[in-house]
Amino acid sequence: MPSSSPGPTPSWASDALVHGAAELMDLVGPAALLTEGSPGAEAAGAIEFAHRFAQGTATYGGTVEVFRQMIAQHVLGLPRPVYPGSKVLLSKK
Repeated sequence: MPSSSPGPTPSWASDALVHGAAELMDLVGPAALLTEGSPGAEAAGAIEFAHRFAQGTATYGGTVEVFRQMIAQHVLGLPRPVYPGSKVLLSKK
């Protein structure tokens, strides 16, 4: 789902890209593993490139989440979030 406003990409978009690229490689088969310029490369190597590119987008999504939390806490004054498994959540027995 493309966004009409500029800004960071939501982490769900990164997950969709990683899973979609992997599914595409599975559907196309071994020819999808060939890089640009290789004989027999499917889509001129674009599928292999998309798969490699998708792996890095997960890092971008996590970094964006960290910055959002920093802005929420320090600029907007919102409380620190409580995540499952955190010490704060576990100590509330």
